Amino acid sequence: MKNLKLITYPHLALKTKSAKILVFDDELKKIIAQMKSIMHADKGIGLAGNQVNILKRIIIFLSDPGDSASETITLINPKIISASNETKIDKEGCLSCPKKEVEIERAIKITVLGRNENNKRQKVKAKDLLARSIQHEIDHINGKLILDYEKN
Repeated sequence: MKNLKLITYPHLALKTKSAKILVFDDELKKIIAQMKSIMHADKGIGLAGNQVNILKRIIIFLSDPGDSASETITLINPKIISASNETKIDKEGCLSCPKKEVEIERAIKITVLGRNENNKRQKVKAKDLLARSIQHEIDHINGKLILDYEKN
């Protein structure tokens, strides 16, 4: 397996929808381990497969985005199953769009279903910054960037 690295806009992988993962193997675990290293090295709070040129539905994120020492959670094939009607507009940055911040309206609370690297079902209930971070990463695997929210 090649060494992964963070890619930045306008790389085409960032605008490409990722494929569902069907095989949970050692290769997948190696990809996730590299993604975690990259996210922590770049002081991010989340990372998606697209951001390292892996077009698979993988996201990772800190369980407590305010604490860089918090647990890193992996969700494979994540799907938001519920979102609050209550939303908040806030600025977001992105490791793949350096020095750019965009105001984005997102649900304050969400529930997400996915799998971990061992193909075990995961359900995450999130609010505030954690919910925002997960929605941001799911946008990535759908080929959407913060730049797509910019008002002209």
